[in-house]
Amino acid sequence: MFRFKTIAFFLSFLLFLVACTSNNATPPRPKSVPNDAMWIGGVDGGAWILLKKNQSDPEYIYRAEVYGDQAGNQWYIGRLEVIPNSQPSVPLGRAGAYGVWDGDRLLLEDGRVMRAIDSFDPFKEEG
Repeated sequence: MFRFKTIAFFLSFLLFLVACTSNNATPPRPKSVPNDAMWIGGVDGGAWILLKKNQSDPEYIYRAEVYGDQAGNQWYIGRLEVIPNSQPSVPLGRAGAYGVWDGDRLLLEDGRVMRAIDSFDPFKEEG
């Protein structure tokens, strides 16, 4: 009987640990963030990213909108260049393909980088 209680306690404790550590890292989407933007990040922060392919751009250029995690402020609006551009294809809409936005670059999980090529001042007043 003691052995059963020990095993039951141990399994309950493990279940408790798993429940405490497995949470959804995606924060609530701010109203200013488009519905088709992907969350790139974790529990410590990240960014909302919307990537699109404009057919008139070279194959290694993508259009991006990057929004802050909590308030949804625009961090970048402009074009990104895939580096190296000898492998220009990027899986749109698959959040797991992207690592982190560092303010100038979107790091891809396969080691490539998407570098911002347009200047964008997120603090500039509109109007």
